[in-house]
Amino acid sequence: MTSTTTEKNDGFNKEEEWIDLMGKDLRMKIIDHDICDDDHDHDTKEELSCNVGDAVLVDFVGYRALNMNVSHTTTKDKSDDNKDQHHDTTTSSTITPSIVWERGEEFHNVHDWWIVVGDRDITPAIEMAIRFMSIGQHSIVESHSKFAHGPSVRKHHSKHQDKQTSTTTHELPPYSYVIYQVHTKGVVKSNNPQFKTPEFQIQLAKSCKTMGNDIYQNEWTGGDDCSKSQTIRLYQKGADTMTNLLQQQQSFPEQEQKALVENDTANNNVVTTAAAAASSTTTQQEAKDVLIDCLNNIAAVHLRAKDYKKAKEAATQVLLHDVQNIKGLCRAARACMLDPSSTYEESDLAIQAAEQVNAQHSDVIKLSIELKKRQHAYKTKNKQIYSKMAKAMKPTSTPAPLTTQDNKSNDGKTKQDGISSDQQEHGQRRKENDNESTSWLQKHKFRLMFHVVLFIFQLVVFKQYFSALGNDDDNVDTGTATTITVEEAPQVDPNQEF
Repeated sequence: MTSTTTEKNDGFNKEEEWIDLMGKDLRMKIIDHDICDDDHDHDTKEELSCNVGDAVLVDFVGYRALNMNVSHTTTKDKSDDNKDQHHDTTTSSTITPSIVWERGEEFHNVHDWWIVVGDRDITPAIEMAIRFMSIGQHSIVESHSKFAHGPSVRKHHSKHQDKQTSTTTHELPPYSYVIYQVHTKGVVKSNNPQFKTPEFQIQLAKSCKTMGNDIYQNEWTGGDDCSKSQTIRLYQKGADTMTNLLQQQQSFPEQEQKALVENDTANNNVVTTAAAAASSTTTQQEAKDVLIDCLNNIAAVHLRAKDYKKAKEAATQVLLHDVQNIKGLCRAARACMLDPSSTYEESDLAIQAAEQVNAQHSDVIKLSIELKKRQHAYKTKNKQIYSKMAKAMKPTSTPAPLTTQDNKSNDGKTKQDGISSDQQEHGQRRKENDNESTSWLQKHKFRLMFHVVLFIFQLVVFKQYFSALGNDDDNVDTGTATTITVEEAPQVDPNQEF
């Protein structure tokens, strides 16, 4: 921590003192107070501090840090007692380097965000600075990119003062040093009963939704990065807060409600009881609206990230709370339409349900047209695939004989449908050889058949002869003998024709 000067201006402490939060990469200094710290005792200062778990209401403006300059401050100390002594005069000097940043373009401007310290609702630079601030203080925070937006690109749309309709878009490049001007406006301690009230819980959930919308619109480009996870985390935090609140409202004991009604009736507070009942109904409806908005936004994030399965699950959660929610129906239909594991029938059912709610809604009309186009393209593609499969399964037919057509080529050779004369001659000779082989077989087929039959007959005779020899060996003792007469096969003239 480097201390330079401490000034007081109109009763307000204006400390020109840099506090190194994370070395020179993250530092801050208090520049102003809404009220004087000297007017508070210890207990009051404790109530105004910002601790982990407390909800802090903040405003801040972010600027890009440009043109870093390193300046050196020289401090000289001279002893007054030795001014008259020439030999004891001493002069000491200390050179302290300091970094000076210039403010660039504004890239972020926030008013009235409720931030729970320690829940990582905001960039680490701002959250770390809030922990070292009290309510009513203004500070300047200089931060390295790793404690700000890092590799992300942030867009900012600023309106001109003279023309409210015209806007200018600025972009914070990746890995940019930044400067924040932070103002803590209020705090609700975690142990304060107000922290658990339904009204304040709804405020916290709305702030989560607002912070998620800010990242979705200005920081996240659609990829799977830290901006996406931070957006989903904020939406889910708001949805969980409202879910818990609705469960508490629904589980409120009926006997306690009756006791309150009887107590108010006995004290002639009928109007107060009716107002309390109406307030409870309004609170539940407001909490339900915030819950549905957060779930719908989660589905939108998954759709942009092309995670259609999770988008369908988030849209289903919306429909569980409100079956006629037009955004939930449309996002469920789009998720089913784009999910490869789903069918067009699911998307068609969701669109039909949306048409029953509001058939003239622009998103419903667009989805219906897109679904019909996709179904038509799908059917056309299937027809082409089946047609190719049918052609591939058909047997190949024998091609018709080619007709002789003499076309003289440039080299003097005859061509027929792109076939040279040499190829024609080779095919003709092959056809003649096939014809000769066929005619020889037809001419001698009977002779071949006779020789085959004769060979088979000789095999049968030899088999009987050898079996008779075996019987003679078995009949030696009986004196019987077996005589086998074998007739000689007639001679066949090979030149004789049948």
